[in-house]
Amino acid sequence: MFLAQLTSLAGTADVTVNVSSNLAVVPATAYGIHTSVYANNFGSSALPGDLSQGGISVMRYPGGGYADVFHWSASRPALGSGNGYGMSPWFGESGNYGYMGTDSDFGSWVRVLTNAQCQALITVDFGSGQKWSSSADDSMTFPTTNAEPPEAAAWVAYANANTNIYGTASDVTLGSDSQGNNWKTAGFWAMLRAATPLATDDGYNFLRIGRKAPIGIKYWEIGNETYGSGYYDSGGDNGYSVNYAVPYPYTSDRRYGNASLSPATYGKCLKNFSILMKAVDPTIKIGAVVSTPPDDYSWDSYDGQHWTDQVLMQCATNMDFVIAHSYPYNGDLDNGVETLPIPASLYPAMVNGTGAHTDGSTAGLKDEIAAYRADTTNVQIFITEFGYSGSLTNAENGEPITGPVNALFAADSYATWLELGVANIDWLEMSADTYLGGNSPPMPGCVYYAVQMARAMAGPGDQLVSATSSATGLRVHAAVQQSGNIGVLLLNENMTGSQTVNVSIPNANLASSATQIQFGANNFSASSADGNIPISSPTTNMISVSGNSLSVTLPAYTVAELAIPLQTNTPPILTAVSFSNGQFAMQISGETGPDYEIQVSTNLTQWSAAFITNFPAMPFTWQDSAATGSVRFYRAIVGPPLP
Repeated sequence: MFLAQLTSLAGTADVTVNVSSNLAVVPATAYGIHTSVYANNFGSSALPGDLSQGGISVMRYPGGGYADVFHWSASRPALGSGNGYGMSPWFGESGNYGYMGTDSDFGSWVRVLTNAQCQALITVDFGSGQKWSSSADDSMTFPTTNAEPPEAAAWVAYANANTNIYGTASDVTLGSDSQGNNWKTAGFWAMLRAATPLATDDGYNFLRIGRKAPIGIKYWEIGNETYGSGYYDSGGDNGYSVNYAVPYPYTSDRRYGNASLSPATYGKCLKNFSILMKAVDPTIKIGAVVSTPPDDYSWDSYDGQHWTDQVLMQCATNMDFVIAHSYPYNGDLDNGVETLPIPASLYPAMVNGTGAHTDGSTAGLKDEIAAYRADTTNVQIFITEFGYSGSLTNAENGEPITGPVNALFAADSYATWLELGVANIDWLEMSADTYLGGNSPPMPGCVYYAVQMARAMAGPGDQLVSATSSATGLRVHAAVQQSGNIGVLLLNENMTGSQTVNVSIPNANLASSATQIQFGANNFSASSADGNIPISSPTTNMISVSGNSLSVTLPAYTVAELAIPLQTNTPPILTAVSFSNGQFAMQISGETGPDYEIQVSTNLTQWSAAFITNFPAMPFTWQDSAATGSVRFYRAIVGPPLP
């Protein structure tokens, strides 16, 4: 199969961009990155700038599985040890508190968030109640329940409440939980945020950040992969997602099929979380964990009931976005031939489905939403973790593989999901060598540049449009940017051969030159110890444009971003209006290429189209057959394109 694909890909590819075929507008939340508290580079002064320059607009925190043992008002790096202070033990294991990197507590993380000018996506603890031990180190012990709503609502209060509500009738009482914690009021946490550290730390100094203004965090997801608690493990297991609703270990308390871990229970709990959290701030958005079609249909059923259906039956009206994770697997030590086709072959079925919702195995995420919400446009889809779960070979036949393939896969994934209407995509993860690495100073990896180039093609507010390629291994995405310029993303998925790509953009009046950014195999070394770290950054050059087309040559395993400006329109010129045989006539001169529209008005305020012509030969003459001798004014509008 691989040799056949190489043969079909070699040579030339023709690409056509349809600037009138709108797919989706890129949302402000599109380009995200997953961050975890075990990263060691949060204290780097270079990190905020690197994230901003990399095109990131959303940071997810505090991690994946870590979110369900993390307590925002208590968890912080332990002095002199690798264990995170104030986290619940993993899976009922004494002393297993996990690791927190320097400056990874929430107060410190907010400073990074602010300086990077990003939005936050918070994963609140669902798995572990906050239970303090009575030991000398005052650490956490095994809770008798999973997390409860007051802890999450207090986090919303710390982030978003105004200090002026403290002590007033407008303050929101959050109450106490079953583990003995008094979560006070929304105003209390707002005042803590605004305070400066005390001379003697009472345990809250890391949250005293001297910020009176609210942080303004809008997006909150309830738990992380909450279906992984052991509920579906028929062989008996603790699962991989912590949930103390059932005590550990599984050998003492059965987790498989236990109603306390069921999707219906999660949906009911999410409803309670949402109500209390929105009592603090009604403007926030709540996310619900769903399974990911179509692959998860192979395991996410108990007694014939799928996870997502059971969740949304309970809480569809209390959530604002669904959370899916994507870790496709097509084998290990892949050279790219199995990994790179995934976005085109899998993602449309994941989002749009391939059959009826009632089928139970072909529904997509949009089908699931539509089954439980009539106002589907008010429910967004977030992919808050993704990556290829198999392994890649570092090099083959002296050619680098790992870095170029990860870059192509990531860039194609972001662009494909955005075309399908997904609102947020988060690569896992910031501290991986594929992105910025876990140490200080950060070191940009292959996916860092891939995301940067995808955003250069289509940033927030830009309109993604359809584009086609004549070659299977040449992927293409395109956008009409808010500036009116055209962005094109080309991905050569051929491992051994370069491709000459002929790009045609009809109905667009292009300038005579464009900018090309390239990044791929030539930026990596096959002998590098870490194949995800490039030896050079992307290259930039100018290319010529002829009319509505241009040609570029892409080396093997390379992504290119084309920034194509439009030609500045030359104002059309109207000759003197003549009157012949009872009708007005005029001649219009201007550039050849754009569309022209003649508009008519009787008062210079309200204008209507009287004539539209596409790509006329210049100059052209037009007669106003509707003129009756009354006062009429005329003006010419230049495209492109016009209806």
